Amino acid sequence: MKKSFRLTAIGAITALIAVALPSLAFATPNTIHLTVHYQRAGGDYTGWNLWLWKNVSASTGDVDVSATGVQFTSEDAFGKVAKIDITDMANFENVGIIVRLNAWQSKDVSDDRFITNFDADGNAEIWLIQGDKAIYTSQPASTAAIKTATIDGFRQISVALSQKLNLSGAGNEGFTVSDGINVLSVTAINGTAASANELLLNLDSDLTLGKTYFVTLPGYGKIETTPGTIMNSDGFNTRYTYTGDDLGNTYAADHTQFRVWAPTATSVKLVTYPNLIPPLMKVQPHQ
Repeated sequence: MKKSFRLTAIGAITALIAVALPSLAFATPNTIHLTVHYQRAGGDYTGWNLWLWKNVSASTGDVDVSATGVQFTSEDAFGKVAKIDITDMANFENVGIIVRLNAWQSKDVSDDRFITNFDADGNAEIWLIQGDKAIYTSQPASTAAIKTATIDGFRQISVALSQKLNLSGAGNEGFTVSDGINVLSVTAINGTAASANELLLNLDSDLTLGKTYFVTLPGYGKIETTPGTIMNSDGFNTRYTYTGDDLGNTYAADHTQFRVWAPTATSVKLVTYPNLIPPLMKVQPHQ
């Protein structure tokens, strides 16, 4: 009787485990018919392609779709278009996607993205916009905006727009900068001299390092500036190159001198400890 009971109990437990365990099969169609629409505001599509992979949560199980990338083969009013059938997807969760330049010269956005929406027949159609991390499942409305404004010189701000701007070739083209800084002229960085979405604003006076400015363009809105390549500029090197050998702390019997090289800083704080046991400390601000 005891043996029979144990066998029955084991059989019941096995049945419970079979019911409780989730299915390992994914509900992904075996073949994905993928259409990708991609838009670059400047129309500069040369070299851009798609890196796709069949994705599962365990990264070691991923499988690349193509060793050379997937090319855009047509275009529409939105931008470039790529179409591909991805087979043997039943054991994978979704499709990973990266928009890259050539063979990893750069990526459009830094994040890995994943296509997860498929209909019952395996169709998936998405829209991607340069610099935008979102994956759109319907064509997004085109919105004019200033995407970035970087300080690249003491009298230069580089701006990137979400749409091309038609240029007259004279004056500020409608751009204004806060704090009384005037835009003398605007130069196209990409596109043509008559139409571009990446532009260089040439200013009438020097910008102050560490200070925030705002760039405004009617119809495109306003954006806060961020530091760009100014610290690699000739003007920066002329003003701020330091040739001394006393950076850091210099000890003497009656005092210790601290010297830092931080031309973009507006203040410095020296933190001192009375002993080696934190968190006791004293903060001494210095201008």
